[in-house]
Amino acid sequence: MHPYRELPAPCDAPSVPREELILYAVLCLIGAIPLAIAALGGDGFGAEATLGLAMVLAGAVGLVSVTRRRR
Repeated sequence: MHPYRELPAPCDAPSVPREELILYAVLCLIGAIPLAIAALGGDGFGAEATLGLAMVLAGAVGLVSVTRRRR
């Protein structure tokens, strides 16, 4: 540690990085596109819809973990 460097002021709660929130929200939105196409098309639940469901679930878990970390 440098002897002339000031220590950062302590903060009460760490702030949630906006980039993480945006990333998880976009992941949910992009994953919802194949789900909507499968639901509206009526062709069935194929590989694209399965990957879309996995993306939506991963984004939702990420959003929950980020918001709980903030508390």
